[in-house]
Amino acid sequence: MISKRFALNPQGTRQWVSNTMAFLAPLGVLYLVFVMGQIPDPANFTWRALVPNQFVYGSGVLYVANSLDDLIRKFMAGRK
Repeated sequence: MISKRFALNPQGTRQWVSNTMAFLAPLGVLYLVFVMGQIPDPANFTWRALVPNQFVYGSGVLYVANSLDDLIRKFMAGRK
């Protein structure tokens, strides 16, 4: 399917959503590892242990930046 420059076609949108979901997996694993490290003893569980640290926040910011970069590249480049 041909798309004009500065426009997203349905195929490009599906590909961006697919990439975004694939990029989300490492962030989810990173958060789960963080939570497992925060709760070594399940008897001492507190809701505060689920609040991510700065490393997880930074990874989230990079995830959003990479997703936006992917979207902008698809938006700027026309497909032939």
